[in-house]
Amino acid sequence: QSQALTLWEQGDYHGALSPARQALRIRESILGSRHLKVAESFNVLGLAFHHLAEIDQALESHERALDIREKLAGTNSVEVSESLTHLSRVWISKGDFPKAQAMLEQALAIREQAFGPTHTAVAETLMYLAMVQGLQMNLKNALATQARAVDIFDKDDHSPPIEHSMALTSYGVILSLNGELAKGKSLLERALLLQEGTLGPTHPILARTLDSLAELQTKIGHQDEALPLVKRALHIREHRFGPDHPEVAASLNTIGTLLWKQGDLPQAAQSFQRALTIVERSVGSQHPVVAATLLSLGEI
Repeated sequence: QSQALTLWEQGDYHGALSPARQALRIRESILGSRHLKVAESFNVLGLAFHHLAEIDQALESHERALDIREKLAGTNSVEVSESLTHLSRVWISKGDFPKAQAMLEQALAIREQAFGPTHTAVAETLMYLAMVQGLQMNLKNALATQARAVDIFDKDDHSPPIEHSMALTSYGVILSLNGELAKGKSLLERALLLQEGTLGPTHPILARTLDSLAELQTKIGHQDEALPLVKRALHIREHRFGPDHPEVAASLNTIGTLLWKQGDLPQAAQSFQRALTIVERSVGSQHPVVAATLLSLGEI
């Protein structure tokens, strides 16, 4: 189990699968199928599946973990709050933002009651809640929620670097959407420095920050600085995940947008088309990202 978690934290999601499955088999054989340790293994397995874009398997793993935890630890337990937080991320990936938000609000109430309002576990749930609010263009609430998450992480010397940097990245994105480009850029640069310093230069989480920073550079008219950033993100993702992962599609969409603004319409259309093929295969034709990519293709 510890090996699987370590590999997951290092961004080796493929490598984490085998020890996660082995830990689950061992625990089920010794403890039976209804045990909190078994739920813990399902949780880790769900995390690995989610990052590998195996969305249905991630959903099944997290739902099994949640079911065990609700029955054995209680619906208001911290174990349930963890499952709700992680399960909400799967629903975000499936495009059901209201369902994800309801789960996060339930998890937040549990964690605030259990840990108090300034614990990093509370900040983790706040971070994802702000992301969902931002995806629904509820920018006022998203700004306040993510500001609170970042403040908690910043004040704790032992904040987990993955979650801390993700909160910084999300806050930077939301600020840029709100027109606060300079402040957003500063936060994205902070996130990138934290990620490179603690996780290394090729950890998959860097790719999202690089994409976001590239989009912001484009907004302020620095297209020449943006393209190398997003190409670096694409290289990280293709190396870590292979050519057909939804994260690769995210980079391709960003590259398509940059090329479009530079007037290279054939190459832009090619990037959007490849992204569309990947996303439709992964999450289906009704996902919001599919609609956005189709809109870009149509405008080209």
